Amino acid sequence: MSETPKKVENLKKITLMVEAGKTAEMMNLTPQPVSYAFIFGIGKEGLTPFEYELVDKAVGDTVAISVLHEETGTFFEHIALPLTGDMPERLHVRATIDQVETPEGREVIQAMASLSGDCGCGCGGHGPGTTGCGGGSCESHGQGGCGC
Repeated sequence: MSETPKKVENLKKITLMVEAGKTAEMMNLTPQPVSYAFIFGIGKEGLTPFEYELVDKAVGDTVAISVLHEETGTFFEHIALPLTGDMPERLHVRATIDQVETPEGREVIQAMASLSGDCGCGCGGHGPGTTGCGGGSCESHGQGGCGC
C-alpha cells in the first residue's frame, strides 16, 4: 500500500525546487533548480497570490506561473525566491513541491518575526521580498542587514 503524498497546508514548512526565467521555455534566472523553503500561510494578509497557486498541491506537483515585473511584490509578498540576474518585464517561475513538513515551533516564530522587521536602510523594506531596494522590500533583510 503506497503512502499518499503530503499536501501543502497552512503552517507547514514547504520546500520548493524553483526555476525562473525570462520566458516559460528558458529558465535563465536560476542557474539550476534552487531549493527554497518557507512556512506556508504566515503572511500579514493571509495567503499570498503565489501561495494560492500551491493550495492542495502535493509533493511532486509542479506549478508554472507568469507575473509582470511590477506585480511581483504583491504576488510573492514576503516570499523571496532566490533569483539571479535582471528582472524581466514578465517573470516566469516553475516550482516543484519537494517536501511538506511540520516545522518546529521556533521556525514558525522566526518566520513570523521576520515579517515585522525593518532593515532601516530607507528602502521601505519590511522583510524579504522580490522587488529590491526602492521597490518596497529589502532582499537581504535578516541576513546581516541591507545589501543596498
